[in-house]
Amino acid sequence: YIKEMNRVDIYVMILSICSIGLIILPEIVYLKDIYGSDYQRTNTMFKLTYQAYVMFCICISYIIVRLLYKEKKTVYRIFLVIILLIQLSTIPYGIDTILTKSKKQSYKGISNSELYISENLPDDYKAIQWIKQNIDRNSIILEKSGDSFSRVNRVSVFTANPTVLGWYAHEWLWRADENYQAPEDEKNRWQDIYVLYTTNDENKAKEIINKYNISYIYIGNVEIEDYAGKINLDLLLNLGKTVFEIGQEECIKTPVYIIKVD
Repeated sequence: YIKEMNRVDIYVMILSICSIGLIILPEIVYLKDIYGSDYQRTNTMFKLTYQAYVMFCICISYIIVRLLYKEKKTVYRIFLVIILLIQLSTIPYGIDTILTKSKKQSYKGISNSELYISENLPDDYKAIQWIKQNIDRNSIILEKSGDSFSRVNRVSVFTANPTVLGWYAHEWLWRADENYQAPEDEKNRWQDIYVLYTTNDENKAKEIINKYNISYIYIGNVEIEDYAGKINLDLLLNLGKTVFEIGQEECIKTPVYIIKVD
C-alpha cells in the first residue's frame, strides 16, 4: 500500500498520525488547572481530543472508501462496508440539526446566541439594545456575576462593556494563584458585588462604586431573582439617575433598571 500511496493518501496519513498524537500527548504532558488532582488533565484532554475527533472524522471516511476500492478479499470488504454504514448512520443527526435550526424564522447565522436572550429574557434584550445605542463602550456596568454557562453576565457579553467580575469559575481558571485557588482579588470582587446590591449602607455602596469606577448599575430579573429578599432596590435607585426603565406593567417577570451613578 505504501508504494501505491498518492498525495491525498500521504496527507490523510499525516493527519491521522497528528490525531493520534493529540490523544496520546495529554497522557504525558498536560496543563494543571483548578479542577484538582483527579481532573487536572480535563481541559488539556478536552481541547486536544476534540480537535482529534474532528480530524479523525475526516480521515476515517476517506480511508474506508479508499480501502473498499483497493481491497479484493471479500471478508475485508464486508467489514469495511459495515464500518461505512456505521459512519453513514450519523448523517441523520446533521440533517436534523439543519431542520431544527431552519424552523426558527428569526434565526440568523450559526452563532446568533442573542436570539436566546430575545426569546427567553426579552426585557434584558430591550435593555441591552438600549445600552448599545446610548452608553459608551468603555463605561463599566455592574451586573451580577455567577456560575459559568448561566444567565449572569449577559449584559457584558452582548454589549462588550466591561463589568466588575465575569463568570466566577472561568475567572478563577484564568487567574488562579500558585496553589490553583481563586485569587483574593476575585473573591473580593464577588463579595463587593453582593454587598453593593444588598447593603443598607449608602456610604458603603458609594465606596464600592468608586473602588471599581462603576458608571452604571444594572438591575434585571437575574439580579432581582438571585438576590431575592436581599436586594435593596430603594437604595440602589437613590444612588443616581435611572436612565432606562421597564416598569412592572411592561415586563414579563420583573422590572429592569439601569442607573447612572452620581
